[in-house]
Amino acid sequence: MLYSLSPTSDKAEIIGSLGFSLELLDVIHRINFLRDNLPRRTYTTEFDDLEAQLLRLTQHANIEKFSKDQDQIARILSTAEFYRIAALIYLLRVIPGPENAKRRSSYVIQGFEVLRSLPICTSPWPLFVLACETQSDEQRIEILHTLDQMDQNRKIGNVFVIRNIIETLWKQQDLQADVDNSKFKWWETGALNSNTPWFI
Repeated sequence: MLYSLSPTSDKAEIIGSLGFSLELLDVIHRINFLRDNLPRRTYTTEFDDLEAQLLRLTQHANIEKFSKDQDQIARILSTAEFYRIAALIYLLRVIPGPENAKRRSSYVIQGFEVLRSLPICTSPWPLFVLACETQSDEQRIEILHTLDQMDQNRKIGNVFVIRNIIETLWKQQDLQADVDNSKFKWWETGALNSNTPWFI
C-alpha cells in the first residue's frame, strides 16, 4: 500500500535553513561514517546503496513555505541539487575504485553547470567539495570568482577561511601532480588540521 507523506515527515523536502533535504543530510552522515572507518572494512554494498539512493533522490520545495516567486523556487531547487551532486562527488572520493574517477569527473562537470545556474552561491560545503576536484586553471578561477561573490554578498568570515583552505589544498595537489589523484584525501591534509569551522 502506498502512503503520501505529510510535509512534516517528508525527508525529501528541502529544509530552508539547510538548503537541502533531511534525506540528503542522512546520506552525508553515512558517507562520513564510511570515511572514518576505512580501510578497516570494505563497503561495496553500502557504497552501492548510497550511490543508488543519491541517484534516485528527488528533493522538492514546499512552495507554501516559500515565496511563489519562480526565480526563488528555481534557486532553492538548484541549491539542493548542488548539494546532491557534491554528495555524489564526495562518496566517489571516499570510496575509490577503478571506475570511480571517470564517474566523479562527470559529476564535477554537472556541479559546475549547477553552480553557473545560481545567481549567487550561498552554500560553502558543495562549493568546497567541487573546488577539491577542479581539473583545470579555468575551473579554479571560476571557484575563486564564486568565493569573491560570496564574500561580497554574505559578509561572513567563513568565506575567507574556506578560500585559504582551498588554495592550500590546490598547492598540495600541485606538489603531488605525479601521484595518482584518485587516492587524494583532502580531509587528511594539513589544511584541515587547524580549528577550522564546520560549514554546510
